[in-house]
Amino acid sequence: MNSTGIVIMKSLTWSRDSHGLFDYESRNILKRNLKAYGPCEVLRKGNEVTLCTSQSGISQFTAESLPLASLLQTETGLFYVKPAENEQLWLVVRSYKQPGLENGFQLSEGDVVKFGRVRFRIRSLKTNPSIDTDSFDEEALIIDSSLESENKICRICLSDGSEPDNPMISPCKCSGSVKHIHLLCLVRWITSRLAIKADDNLHSYYWKSVDCEICKHAFPMTINHQGRMNELFPIEKPSEPYVILEEISKERSSKSIHVIHLKNKDSVRLGRGHESEVRVSDISVSRCHAVISYRNGNFYLEDNKSKFGTLVEVSEGYALEQNSQIAMQVGRTVISFSIKGEGQSHVNELESLNMSLDETVADPDFEED
Repeated sequence: MNSTGIVIMKSLTWSRDSHGLFDYESRNILKRNLKAYGPCEVLRKGNEVTLCTSQSGISQFTAESLPLASLLQTETGLFYVKPAENEQLWLVVRSYKQPGLENGFQLSEGDVVKFGRVRFRIRSLKTNPSIDTDSFDEEALIIDSSLESENKICRICLSDGSEPDNPMISPCKCSGSVKHIHLLCLVRWITSRLAIKADDNLHSYYWKSVDCEICKHAFPMTINHQGRMNELFPIEKPSEPYVILEEISKERSSKSIHVIHLKNKDSVRLGRGHESEVRVSDISVSRCHAVISYRNGNFYLEDNKSKFGTLVEVSEGYALEQNSQIAMQVGRTVISFSIKGEGQSHVNELESLNMSLDETVADPDFEED
């Protein structure tokens, strides 16, 4: 294995354990400078972050330490970071600065982003109006055509039979005589619980109590019937470039979706305050928490010096680039990574990692309830 240098790490751990958050304003932070010359595990014991380079050492620390992440290395010497089992690894957006590229993190379809403790999925993204980017929804419920046979009664309209555009479906876990429902009957029922907030650059859709009233199972977003995708929660998709944010809510009975299309402006603000176009009602979200902008044919996410940070989930792994630095958050610990090449001077290298994570970020609008 050919080493590409030394991985310099600086860990910042908030002493308070609160919903897996890290307070970027707090001064009650424990700092630790670390170096890795090869693959290792990053562990936290109490408030102190340590490195472990052997499997035997990992077993020794398992009972007392929490695994945060793994630093791995390919055969060519490339370092990359992977999340530890049962832990979520998040890229800190405010630290994401790529030389020569646009400011902010470039969003892609499927990304999971977090504002404070509130998570959103990039459900759909379209940057070229002339290209249809709608793809197969892996979470779609696939309907068996055998459900369209006779002697099945829709529990809403109480009629039997089905048509190609209005099949009989079973979208929840109900059984017996209440199992079946017409697709269009269900869409009309869901639409009756819809509230819409719209302006020239944003359409926000809110549904309340849209799980099954009988079995309480959450209805899927889409139905796949004979290869045709049918949306149970229909939303208007504009002709201009757009990005669709779907809130990942613990309250499965409710849904909120925001369609950002930026018809008359370059960006929209996300936050808890009334000045934010995309409203996120949670105390962990700053009044103006983050900004989504459309520049040069792409959508970018930028943090607005928020108290609890703007994050993007790293589900598989993240490659570290030579002579660049990035920060990852695992719960109440933030770790910055930087690779220094062999033969280079390491004088003051740790001091150079005192990026914005070390600075007190003023957010006077944040208030505790």
